This record gives sequence, C-alpha cells and structure tokens, in this order.
Amino acid sequence: MTLHELKSGKEHALGLMVFIGRAVTESDLFARLVDSGAAIGNVEETLSLLRSYLEQRQSLKIGNVVRLAPAVEGDVDSCRLVLVAKTPSSRGRLCDGG
Repeated sequence: MTLHELKSGKEHALGLMVFIGRAVTESDLFARLVDSGAAIGNVEETLSLLRSYLEQRQSLKIGNVVRLAPAVEGDVDSCRLVLVAKTPSSRGRLCDGG
C-alpha cells in the first residue's frame, strides 16, 4: 500500500504528518481525489476509507512519519496508518525525489 500525493500524482511508501492550518474533512479529500483524476469505484467505500484515515490521523503528531498497511492482513480495501518514526531521519529523505 502506498500514499498517493494528490498534487503530483506520485506514490510514496512513507508520509510525514504536517500542519496545514485548517480542518480537513473526508469531503475535502474526496473532492481533491476526484480533481486529481483518480478512478473511484465505490463512492461510499472511498468516503469510509477517507473518514477512517482522518480518524487515525488524530492519534498522530506533527512530524510523525507514517506508512499505510492493510487494517486486516490481505485486505487491500481497508487500511491503517502505522507510525514508522516519531520524527524524520536527519540522514535520509522520505520521498523519492521530492
């Protein structure tokens, strides 16, 4: 499972929790997903997945490094955020080329 960068379309194995200065809802993310041109098979399942992502994000702190993993092993339709590190490594880059 990878994180999908909506602005560029790039996929990343790891992500960094950042502060953007405003609340974000599943509707906000869904609109950005649609605008990115991503194929959406089932609207309700996608909204549920985005809602779950936002709920899980609440337990994380700004600067945490995360990755996506299946919520249930082998189930690609569900995911959970996994804390990889409390802060990014000062020696490495999180993104490939970004």
